[in-house]
Amino acid sequence: MMKFNDLLVLLRLSVLDPEQGGRAVMALNPPMSVRWMVLALAVVGAVLFQFVPLVLTGQTEGMVSPLWPTLAQGAMNLAIVLLITLVGRAAGGKGSFPDALLLVGWLQSISLIFMAVLLVAGIFGPGVELPVIVGSILLTIWMIVGFICAVHGFQSKGLVLVGSILVLVVFSMVLSLILMMLGFAPMGVGDV
Repeated sequence: MMKFNDLLVLLRLSVLDPEQGGRAVMALNPPMSVRWMVLALAVVGAVLFQFVPLVLTGQTEGMVSPLWPTLAQGAMNLAIVLLITLVGRAAGGKGSFPDALLLVGWLQSISLIFMAVLLVAGIFGPGVELPVIVGSILLTIWMIVGFICAVHGFQSKGLVLVGSILVLVVFSMVLSLILMMLGFAPMGVGDV
């Protein structure tokens, strides 16, 4: 059974050396149901962080149901897991879907800490929020690259970073094209 201190050690290792942290998380080898739960709880937590401030400040008029953002975030995370698995394997990696699922769930769980810090920083104003946002983005990129190296056994973090950016660009373009063909126009394009 994991203790809170064990989680803190994994968190610290994941931030300082994501490749080693990713290996340590994978070494836990939890059952598949736990891997899905980690991702699901992180997705629900992220959506709560979006809605709780609105509820606390009374800005609930016109608020959409949390179901749709939860489903969208879950689908995007699943797409990321699939991309990490499939593109990584196509590039010669040895990773598996269950390990990619676990590490994406772990990354999203760590992101909840970033969201909490951002929520607190929001109290002090935009001057404090911007460095927190930039730091969170950079740490997330740092960790995802390390986690991909850990999952697939890749040696070059630079190549993984470049490959990840290219995959993200191509995936975004394909997704945008599919959504437009389904009738979902990008914001501001409706009356062109």
